[in-house]
Amino acid sequence: MRVRDSIGLNLSPFILRLVLAITFVWAGAGKLLPVHQFTPDQAAALANMGAIEAPASAPVNPAPQAGLPAVTDAAPKYLPEQFPEGVQARRVLGLALMLDHAAHPGFTDDGVEPRPIWPPDLAAGKRPVYLAYAVAITELVGGMALLLGLFTRLGVLGLVFVMLGAIWLDQIGPAVQSGNALFGFLPPHGAFDVDAQGKPVWMPLLWQLSLLGASSAVFFLGAGGLSLDRIVFGGPQKRTVVQTSEKHD
Repeated sequence: MRVRDSIGLNLSPFILRLVLAITFVWAGAGKLLPVHQFTPDQAAALANMGAIEAPASAPVNPAPQAGLPAVTDAAPKYLPEQFPEGVQARRVLGLALMLDHAAHPGFTDDGVEPRPIWPPDLAAGKRPVYLAYAVAITELVGGMALLLGLFTRLGVLGLVFVMLGAIWLDQIGPAVQSGNALFGFLPPHGAFDVDAQGKPVWMPLLWQLSLLGASSAVFFLGAGGLSLDRIVFGGPQKRTVVQTSEKHD
């Protein structure tokens, strides 16, 4: 093998690993470490999940809807009025709220209930909280695995699933839910539209696709020579070609 081929096969995975490691360690730590100020509505939703400490006042039984019989076995709910100043909690709980809203989108201003883009069974009770922490820990641990090059394929496989979920929940799912998706699944944006801050509206989706593509590439390429995987588990077996010569009389 030529020297430049050997450098390419070993350096390319290392560069991909380094970029992905920085990104995902930052993303995972950014969910687990900072504290975020949640609004009263968000605080009530988190309390109903059991994600935060309940207020001193007792939860309120849901009021029956007009024209429907009262439900006596419905679980009591905390209301936004019980959290007048909101609540401070770990930023990762914002992802739990996203999962809860994806499973229970509620009603639009026109009284239409959009179809869920997340299975309601996976958003029952404290499951959104568990899933949110699982995502953050997967990002952090997967990023560290990429940085060290140890158990690289296992770590990056978790990141592939994280990015697939992120693209669905953040981009594809809401576009399909709106009923106005481009080509049936893309957000309905123009090719070069910008948001209120002047940033291209396609930038988040393209960034997510880049992370998904790079993570998939590392999964198929492996960690490369500059990794602990190579030291611990060894490299690929080298094939030797035996040449035979025939003598003719």
